[in-house]
Amino acid sequence: MKNCIYIFFIFFTLTIFTQTESSISIYTKKIDDYDKILNDISKNIEEEYKQIQNLAVNLINNDISTSHLDVIIENRSSSFFEITSLNVKMNGKNIPISSLKNSKITLYSNSIDPGEYIFTFELSVKGIGYSVFSYMQGYKYNIKKEVKVLVPIIGKARLDLYISKIDNEIDPKKYLGIDINVQ
Repeated sequence: MKNCIYIFFIFFTLTIFTQTESSISIYTKKIDDYDKILNDISKNIEEEYKQIQNLAVNLINNDISTSHLDVIIENRSSSFFEITSLNVKMNGKNIPISSLKNSKITLYSNSIDPGEYIFTFELSVKGIGYSVFSYMQGYKYNIKKEVKVLVPIIGKARLDLYISKIDNEIDPKKYLGIDINVQ
């Protein structure tokens, strides 16, 4: 009987010990997980603090131009259409255009003060008459579009104007598609 009590006591002690050991390992793992989460949060706070410091330095130096703007026009159907004239204005001021020969033209890529900008695009496009689409030759399209772009305080803004042929369209007067993407 005495041996039974000792065996029961040993079994009970081992059971409690293994449960305690498994509980300790569970809590240790949870503490490690929380420690990793806190380290990630700390890194994020440090990165944001550096960004705020950079902004503060720029503001102190009166250099608020921490923003960037790209304006691109792309002729995705250069086999069907060619740009014959292009006039672009940003807030009423002309943007000089170097060449119309490329299918992708970067009109503006520069640091800029944050805020809202209004772009006016006036372009003329002529049908080339490619292969079986020779009947398109001479069709002229005059396009005028106005677009507002909001440039953030820190970061980039992008304005893309795409000229493309509308698939499955048989009326030459409706072939041309203009898509504008503002990011």
